[in-house]
Amino acid sequence: MLITDKQELKQYESAYRLWQGIPSIEVTKKGRIFSCFYSGGVMENFGNYVMLVYSDDGVNFTEPVIVTKEEGARCFDPCVWIDPLGRLWLTWGVMPGGGVYGTICEDPDADELRWSEAFFIGRDVMMNKPIVLSSGEWIFPVAVWDHGIRVLAAEH
Repeated sequence: MLITDKQELKQYESAYRLWQGIPSIEVTKKGRIFSCFYSGGVMENFGNYVMLVYSDDGVNFTEPVIVTKEEGARCFDPCVWIDPLGRLWLTWGVMPGGGVYGTICEDPDADELRWSEAFFIGRDVMMNKPIVLSSGEWIFPVAVWDHGIRVLAAEH
């Protein structure tokens, strides 16, 4: 679930957070700085949520402008990325289920940020920004965790 309603976002402001972790940062062509991280509760657990803040001066940051939260799950490991088209992506993981999800802001320098519906990217976890190849193709670095695949260390 994406939360963008200003009244609803108040419950996620810094005064109500005990901690925050796994930050990511991105800067637009016009110099707006975006940072995302996750928080919620007293530790990593169900109820964790991802939030995004920004700064136009590099000193003062907003309170959250978007939050991702799923009932009966936890959102974690967010990442922000500006694609070659100038759009801002916010991605995050959801457990259980092991999914990576995203939303896109077409104009991250706008006064009013507008976000796409959340969409599924892939299974497991992605903590790093996508890579754009010289061919123009995009690679999303989604890690495959477990699924019965094991690599055993060689004996020394």
